[in-house]
Amino acid sequence: MKYLVDLGSDLELSLAELITVYPNLEIEVVGKNYVIAEAENWDYKEAIHRLAGTRRIGELIFEGKNFEEFSLSEKIDFNKVPNKINYSINNFNLNNENVKKFRKKVLKEIKNQGIKAFLKKPSHKKENILSPSDFYKKNVDIELNLIKSKKMCVFLTKCVFNHGMYEKRDKEMPVKRYSQAISIRLARIMINLSSAKKEETLLDPFCGVGTILTEAVLMGLKVIGTDISFDCVRDSRKNLEHITNKDRKKFNIIRSDAKAIAQTFYENKLNKVAAIVSEPYMGPLIKEPLTFKEIMEIKKKLELLYKEFFFSANKILKQYGRIVFITPVFIAQNKKKFHIDMYSIIKNIDLKIVNPLFGIIKNFEMPFYYKRPDHKIGREIWVLQKFK
Repeated sequence: MKYLVDLGSDLELSLAELITVYPNLEIEVVGKNYVIAEAENWDYKEAIHRLAGTRRIGELIFEGKNFEEFSLSEKIDFNKVPNKINYSINNFNLNNENVKKFRKKVLKEIKNQGIKAFLKKPSHKKENILSPSDFYKKNVDIELNLIKSKKMCVFLTKCVFNHGMYEKRDKEMPVKRYSQAISIRLARIMINLSSAKKEETLLDPFCGVGTILTEAVLMGLKVIGTDISFDCVRDSRKNLEHITNKDRKKFNIIRSDAKAIAQTFYENKLNKVAAIVSEPYMGPLIKEPLTFKEIMEIKKKLELLYKEFFFSANKILKQYGRIVFITPVFIAQNKKKFHIDMYSIIKNIDLKIVNPLFGIIKNFEMPFYYKRPDHKIGREIWVLQKFK
């Protein structure tokens, strides 16, 4: 069976998550913001809950030279459809004229069934694809997705990511610190990129308020969190207690300097971990664009911190274990970007940079770049693996 996987604006990062979690998916087409994949017996309902970078998954219901032979009634049992429905048609890469003809054809077919139909369009006029939030707000009953590949394709939406679940969970947390905490969505993507499996142990050595740790626990992992800050250790523990109902078998929070993480593990008689996932300390909070001199001073201090951390962390990471790690990208007053030199940091350490998209996206090189409009700095997401 062929599937449409809508990956949104973070194509590379979301695709890497998808193929890391589901390596048996055969990626046939990579578009601007989507892929077409083929698989047997794919549990897409489980996938939409596990993946944080996938917006919707649709199943192929038509493939042909044009849409003239397409019949919605052959794919949908209208006897099970209410007499009044909301529907949407997403255009991934077709010209508007083809989409208009398709809409008329579908509307006519629905009306012939004696059903009142209301077309739901994206809230933003420039968009051609309904956002997941629009999908739920507009109560869409039937959603069709149009893609021109080798042939004209129609995919029927089977499941859509519900961001409301994340928002609800975030609001219920005892401790929130939005200016410092990583987003739940990014935390989950990073955990998936680590390849950590249920019941294995994941470490966040810069745990903050515990966002990565809480998501990892919800995904069936055991977690260890450390931080040099007394406040972060306290706050992270509160959030983990909340999410686990105070089940201390699932988590362990310790105050520790990340540069001496191996010593902390030795003193506390902790076993090696299967994965390390973290957004570390990335310098002082930035309110205005930095000068070249300011950036160089911060960059030098951070590279020293990260180098000491990786040297120590490598000792407590299992063979073939992964580290998924964020580094800052500083944007100067003249808009020039300054990056952390990860290659120099891990030089002479038994870690190699992994490219999950090797052979999938031509000429793509690590790391992943991630930035939101409200962020003062960019983020680079690295995937590293211990080979010895």
